[in-house]
Amino acid sequence: MKKIKRHTGKFDLIVKKTIENSLEEILPEVIYRITRQKWLTSSEASMLLQCSKRHLQYLRDSGQLKFYKAGRKIRFHIEDVESYIKGGGKA
Repeated sequence: MKKIKRHTGKFDLIVKKTIENSLEEILPEVIYRITRQKWLTSSEASMLLQCSKRHLQYLRDSGQLKFYKAGRKIRFHIEDVESYIKGGGKA
């Protein structure tokens, strides 16, 4: 039985480069999602949406933007605000 020569050098290099390229693309997004603030105050949400606090209240009251209330504090989840922005203003 003949031994099969393995050319692992080129293959290993290709795999290594592929993994490095994938990590360069994916890693910043993963780090961003892990470290970013998850809950926004009304002031922070209005700054992100570039609208007044009154308009933010309108979006809240009309059901266009989800919000959460803990006692008297109102918070917006960052992903809800981002999906509102990406949807062109539609939740």
